[in-house]
Amino acid sequence: MTIYFTSDSHFRHKKIVEFEQRPFESTEEMNEGLIKAWNNTVKSGDLVYHLGDFCFGSYNEWINIIERLNGEIVLIKGNHDSSDIIKKAHKNGYLNEVHMIGYYMKSNGYILNLTHYPMEIGNRPRNFNISGHIHAQPSRMLNQVNVGVDSPLNFNRPFGQPISQDELIAHLDYINPKVEEQFHIERGITIW
Repeated sequence: MTIYFTSDSHFRHKKIVEFEQRPFESTEEMNEGLIKAWNNTVKSGDLVYHLGDFCFGSYNEWINIIERLNGEIVLIKGNHDSSDIIKKAHKNGYLNEVHMIGYYMKSNGYILNLTHYPMEIGNRPRNFNISGHIHAQPSRMLNQVNVGVDSPLNFNRPFGQPISQDELIAHLDYINPKVEEQFHIERGITIW
């Protein structure tokens, strides 16, 4: 089983193509492109942490999208996700887990705080907020990582492709020394 992370798919959102300058001509083309990028990466038995703003529309429209996606989905509720829809989808077995605010996990010596909104947790080495919500905007803190489909972290990938846990950890390995340096500067700690 491989674990993946993504956010802000905005399936069926009629204006998101224009708002975020996504590389599609229509909402329908975007939906199909996101599904293809997901399924070319995620296999049956894999787990995807989707950090919110999954889909617009009715319960049946949500289920029509979910049924076409490979793997199991853990959903962190986003500001555009209907509480009633996600609770019903979870109850009916379409979502593996639902978290209304966030989820905490450890991976490779890192603490990962999974939320929809970027969360300022203070500059702490090996402690990261993994989120979405801000689309193509840069994160405000070094230890915030935007995994949304519009994130600059995704610019060299097929649009909409979820980020694997290994890819995320490699990115954290790259930025953690900068977080440690900033942590020491903020606290006036001299490293010999």
